[in-house]
Amino acid sequence: MEAQTTRRWEYRVHIFDAENSPKDCFKHLSGNELNAFGGDGWELVSTDALAGEPGFGLPRTTRIALWFKRSLRE
Repeated sequence: MEAQTTRRWEYRVHIFDAENSPKDCFKHLSGNELNAFGGDGWELVSTDALAGEPGFGLPRTTRIALWFKRSLRE
């Protein structure tokens, strides 16, 4: 019987300020930068909207987090 190997991962998070206009929301991370992450083996696995100070009594997204992972190089 073959021994099973446990896959290990490393993680990276990229956090940036959200913009008021949807067309500007990813201006801090271009498509070329995302492709470079992919070329280095990073895979986008999750996104989070991070709330800041409320505006008009409601939570307001002030930052965006992009979570990446890749196989740990041993």
